[in-house]
Amino acid sequence: MFKNHLKRMLAFMVVIGLAGWLYAMSLPKIYEASVDLRAGSPPMTMDPNLPAGLSREASEVLQRDLDSDVGLIKTQKIFNDGLRKAAESLRKPELATPDNLAALYPMYEVNVPGALNTYQVSNQRVIQVRVRAFSAADAAAIANGVGFAFTTYRRESTRAAFADLTAGLRKQVQIAKAESSKLEDEYRKLKEVSRVPDVPAKNQALVASLAR
Repeated sequence: MFKNHLKRMLAFMVVIGLAGWLYAMSLPKIYEASVDLRAGSPPMTMDPNLPAGLSREASEVLQRDLDSDVGLIKTQKIFNDGLRKAAESLRKPELATPDNLAALYPMYEVNVPGALNTYQVSNQRVIQVRVRAFSAADAAAIANGVGFAFTTYRRESTRAAFADLTAGLRKQVQIAKAESSKLEDEYRKLKEVSRVPDVPAKNQALVASLAR
């Protein structure tokens, strides 16, 4: 009886093991690829001769916050942009379908060095992006696409911020010129009303008469 029970147990274990093996074989294989990205920005020292307001605005444009960059890379938007770029490079439009995005995004990871996990505005870290997909080529293309999407977003956002900063400076210059012109007009009017001699003009006339 004991032998029969043992045989049944062994047979059951064999069946369970075979079922597990068949189930594992039926699952799609997962392939992983990674890419390193530089997030944040190093400490920057602005020219002390710059006006305080301009120095602050320029610093905000140039410096990238590490926490914000990492948060951006983790977003579904950046991953989806990378997925689209991979689909274009591999000429596989089916790679960028909503169903594929829903299947692959949960396996997406962004790893920040644990020993350097203190976020500061001026910190810069090399972080690792890990992508998993159902083929090695897909995983590699998506990882590269994510890196390209992130660097493109950073470049475009910095360019837009510089454009806004330049437009603001030009507006300030125009306002300053208008104020200067207004003050000059008021000075001329005041001089005409009070009949105050124009000292520079009088000196120029005196120099001209002496030259004769």
